[in-house]
Amino acid sequence: MISQVWTDIYGGGYTGNIWFRSTLSIGSTPFPFGPWKRITPEVGQDYAGRNAMLLQDFTRRRGPVHTNGKAAVAYRFDHGLGNYRDFIKPMFDARGWKHSQALNSGQWSASEMGGVTPAIVDGWVQEGLLEIWHHGLDHTDTGSEGGFMSRIVNSLDTLKSQIPSATIDGYCPPGVGGDSYLGFNGGNSAEAFFNTEAGRLVLSHHAVSSGYISGTAYHRKLDGVIRHGLGHITADTLSAATLNNRLDTAIANGEGMQVMLHPSQLNLTDKITAAEFEAHLDYVQQKVDEGLVVVLSPYELVLADKTPVAPIELGDRDLNTLLTSGTYIQPSSVNAGGANNYPEGRAGSVTVIGNSGGTLVNQIYHSYGATNRVWHRTYYSGTWYPWQADDTLDTGWRDLSGLLTNGWVAETQFRVRRVGDKVTLRIHRLNGSAASTSSVIALPSGFRPTNTTELFIRSDEAGTVMKLLTLRWDGAMFLSTGTVTTNNGGSEWTFSTNANWPTTLPGTAV
Repeated sequence: MISQVWTDIYGGGYTGNIWFRSTLSIGSTPFPFGPWKRITPEVGQDYAGRNAMLLQDFTRRRGPVHTNGKAAVAYRFDHGLGNYRDFIKPMFDARGWKHSQALNSGQWSASEMGGVTPAIVDGWVQEGLLEIWHHGLDHTDTGSEGGFMSRIVNSLDTLKSQIPSATIDGYCPPGVGGDSYLGFNGGNSAEAFFNTEAGRLVLSHHAVSSGYISGTAYHRKLDGVIRHGLGHITADTLSAATLNNRLDTAIANGEGMQVMLHPSQLNLTDKITAAEFEAHLDYVQQKVDEGLVVVLSPYELVLADKTPVAPIELGDRDLNTLLTSGTYIQPSSVNAGGANNYPEGRAGSVTVIGNSGGTLVNQIYHSYGATNRVWHRTYYSGTWYPWQADDTLDTGWRDLSGLLTNGWVAETQFRVRRVGDKVTLRIHRLNGSAASTSSVIALPSGFRPTNTTELFIRSDEAGTVMKLLTLRWDGAMFLSTGTVTTNNGGSEWTFSTNANWPTTLPGTAV
């Protein structure tokens, strides 16, 4: 075997290009060499440096991403824009969840795209929930340098021009069959990204790349470290129950889970249906509501860190300028005045939830101390709307029969409930035949009327009569001794209170 290596030098300069050819036949001359092949890839030896710079920029623009101890799940959809438009997009719009599309720049005319144009997708991107990943030119294999350039590099430039509103940082390797880009194999190992020409080109032109490294679909570490080649769960043939089980595993381990679905496969024989997929999303929403998981975009999942983050102290910050999502604390009542647009002049905590552009923001303020109130307001299209107190806090029904004093007995019910600033008292078969005094109970703090209130309750004492029940501002309740109420004498009253919200709930829940 004879091999030749050629280095380009011209005009006294060095291009850095290295070429190689060889032959196995030396029996005749001229030797039948194969064609010259450039063995220094387009990225040269600095692909790692280029990727490092892309990563720095990616992290600066999109990070940090914190889950505050929660697991995370992200959703990616590979092309199939017809079914994406008709089924998937409405599901995610309704929930306000970010997600991604992995798109080939050269397959817009495919039937599965449903006539959706790049301009339509660009409009979806502008809505704020859809991000775009590069999925190559198409799903065909190549083994040539020119093929790699057209599928990995030139295709990225084309996709960026097709969807100008999208910032495309990531690469999702397409399934191509054949030799799979001369051993790149969809990025199924760390070595694939630095030992193959395709892998080096991917890292040279994309900040991040997904792949097929085993065990990374729903066991993603949430430590803020960016990793290339992480895999996904393909949902095409899975049931909602299986997807839910995978989510439960990620939650139990405090890890991240990446789901991928081909929308074109929805509702086909032996494939997941749109209804099944939405049932899975409903389960995810349940876990979100329980505070166990957060839904991120695939770019956010790459950056996610579950390490709990301490709230940021606000100082004298004006809340009208606070548009970045996060948890904040205002330790000083002096700084919580109207000049800084707080709902009340008390120290407290602020939770901010907003979109990436800061055009739609919710603020929730929870005051400390005696008031212990919750307020919320919304910022939309440049306007802050007024603070509103949350008057929907509900203690649920509490059984106070065990707190009755002086021999009073509730044979059926003695219950209380507070919703916002309204307290409801329900009494049924209150028996005072063995009571030693007229003092029935002292209603617990948080359930007392603003002013002394006088009520009437039906009694069977000395015939059917109406007896006066006095409920004082301090919670003391009085009723004539000997009073017995029957099933027909049960009563329910609702009154206002200006008492602070109870720090502990009395009695037992019913």
